Amino acid sequence: MEKREYYRKLIEEQESSGKGVKEFCVEQGIVVARFFYWRIKIKRSAAPQFRRVELQSKACSQVEMELSSGIKLKVKISELKAVVDALS
Repeated sequence: MEKREYYRKLIEEQESSGKGVKEFCVEQGIVVARFFYWRIKIKRSAAPQFRRVELQSKACSQVEMELSSGIKLKVKISELKAVVDALS
């Protein structure tokens, strides 16, 4: 098993365990800093997921999106395609 897959599974296991990262890593014999390194590396490389939306009104001039990171974007309808392309 390659390292990325190994750590991806460990990250999923830790998230579903209900345990803190430090406690989980101690139990698994993993260096905490290495766990965080791989968690950041894997999460940053994850492909963005988009959901199809339909506008309720043609009078709408902008759309507000909330990214999985919690960041909110307000985008003019005329610029929406360029923003979505940049996030892909």
